[in-house]
Amino acid sequence: MKKTLLLIPVVAMLAACGTTDVYQRRADNERQYQEEAIDRALKKRPEWMTKLPVSNSAIFAAAEGSADIFFMAIHMARAIALTDP
Repeated sequence: MKKTLLLIPVVAMLAACGTTDVYQRRADNERQYQEEAIDRALKKRPEWMTKLPVSNSAIFAAAEGSADIFFMAIHMARAIALTDP
């Protein structure tokens, strides 16, 4: 009887440790989804972002910005483009 009472908490602890795998799998799936979304966004970039036009009368710059608000991302990208040497 004592062995059974000792065995119950041990089995319960082992069973509780086994349930964390589900959450790890969810985290891995979310991370993979985010990476794929970033890859898709980078593939949609216009060509002039990686190959800037060349001109004798103008200066071209490109930058990327990220923020929670769309207009803040644009502002950050402009600031980076203007300050990048």
